[in-house]
Amino acid sequence: MANTPSHPYRFQLIPAGEIKINRLYQRPLNTSRVKRLVQKFDWHLVNPVKVVFRNGEWYALDGQHTTAMLLSKFGADYLVPCLIYEDIENWTEEAKEFIKGNDRDLRKVLSLRDEWKALLVSNDERAVNIKRMCGNYNLKIPTDKGETGNGWIGAVSALEKVYDSMDAVKFNEFLRVLTSAWGGKRESLLAPIISGLGRFVNVYYGEYDRANLIKRLKRNEPMLIIRAGKASAAQGQNKYAREILNIYNKSTTVGRLPDKLG
Repeated sequence: MANTPSHPYRFQLIPAGEIKINRLYQRPLNTSRVKRLVQKFDWHLVNPVKVVFRNGEWYALDGQHTTAMLLSKFGADYLVPCLIYEDIENWTEEAKEFIKGNDRDLRKVLSLRDEWKALLVSNDERAVNIKRMCGNYNLKIPTDKGETGNGWIGAVSALEKVYDSMDAVKFNEFLRVLTSAWGGKRESLLAPIISGLGRFVNVYYGEYDRANLIKRLKRNEPMLIIRAGKASAAQGQNKYAREILNIYNKSTTVGRLPDKLG
């Protein structure tokens, strides 16, 4: 008979009214979803709630909507089936487990905004570096609903790809050009501009004159660059990088850059 592996949790019934949610990293409660769950209640869809015990309180690591549904349907005294995880020592570890439990490739339930909130709480080095460097230029990463507009990165996935394609010096240069040209305008923080400018800086770093690049970009609204890029025959980020190249080379014969975008 095979050995039974040990588990990092134990089973316990906990009153629904005693289970709390850690708002440092958990997504906001979707009350509409809770109402639907109550209306279409099915015992076969009720999974145990993953819970940790912290500072004398029970906190749901995963299963806040299940808890809210049972609380709404049966009241605060209803005993919720829970798996108590005893190997998670602090909130940082909780946030890391939350990310793993909601991996986009495995469950596709965690939004990028929610993932970033958890990454920052868990002190993920990459996320913290991106936030810090963006903060140096008054750019912010949205982690809650309503965080949109000027200064808020509207395309975090595109920003992540730019960051991953560069070293810290180039990424700082990219942010400097981006914010100096458009001052954090909302349209400049959309994916086409972020990916296009990131590609341009990557390819031509050390070859362009920064002051001239910024001056010429200032004269062009981001949405005009996006529209022109969409209409071009180029592929991917090169669509928008080539528009930036054209803007840089326009009406000049001195210091023109060759087309190396492929």
